[in-house]
Amino acid sequence: MDYFDLHCDTLNRIVDENLDFFSVSLFAGGLSNVHFDKRYQCFAVWTDDKRQDKSEYIKNCIGEFRKIKEYNLSSFKPILTVENCGFLSDDYSLLEVLLQNDVFCASLTWNGQNAFASGAYSSGGITAKGRELIKKFNENNIVCDLAHLNYESFNSALEIADNVIVSHTCISEIFPSKRNITLQMANRVKDKNGLIGICFYPEFLGNKNVFEGVYENIYFLLQNGFENNIALGSDFDGADIPIKSADLPKLYEYLIGKGIKKSVTEKIFFKNAYNYYKNFDK
Repeated sequence: MDYFDLHCDTLNRIVDENLDFFSVSLFAGGLSNVHFDKRYQCFAVWTDDKRQDKSEYIKNCIGEFRKIKEYNLSSFKPILTVENCGFLSDDYSLLEVLLQNDVFCASLTWNGQNAFASGAYSSGGITAKGRELIKKFNENNIVCDLAHLNYESFNSALEIADNVIVSHTCISEIFPSKRNITLQMANRVKDKNGLIGICFYPEFLGNKNVFEGVYENIYFLLQNGFENNIALGSDFDGADIPIKSADLPKLYEYLIGKGIKKSVTEKIFFKNAYNYYKNFDK
């Protein structure tokens, strides 16, 4: 089975807990590779806006990402992403460091407001600095990740960004949450040929069984014409998720058992994200 995951917070756990990439406690660590024939894993660098040593912390996370790449594991592709570009307002030179490490996508903010935009749990929209940053994304072939943005910032970013995804979210029509997106928002992403990464976090799924909640979101999107735009964004190692990598083959079979064609399930688990990503693989 092949698997492409648009989001995990494993780098933060490695740095914060002084873990090795092959620690048994990591949901998206090296030991989880045994469950897949081929695995592409996006590793986000993230920091809280309140952190004082943002630049040093981000550099540490990127250093751990480099170590993962150096393992050169067969059938495994680590991909660098950013969750919350707030640290760039303190040290813009870090954008060059990210580019040197082939960053794939980046989100402007987390749940709050920063110098660039406003997150799902704050008010306000894209700032002038945020518009400039998205233009930098466009110039450097970085995908703008719309995850965590509030409605106003989400729609403004869509107008400016050449390429967009929502790396880890769920659908508000299935369960209303400030972190979920509406069908209208999802349609705007689809109109730009973007991806919607379904997250495994129970709170976004309505605190249901993860398999059932993921199925409901996928089924809803399929009914609305998203067969080529659905992907997975687990949020492993970042949120309290009751399943792990070893359970993903079971989720794959569960979706097929619920009536989703194997060919479509293969798209959701790997092909959609892979076909999108290969246009940006540096």
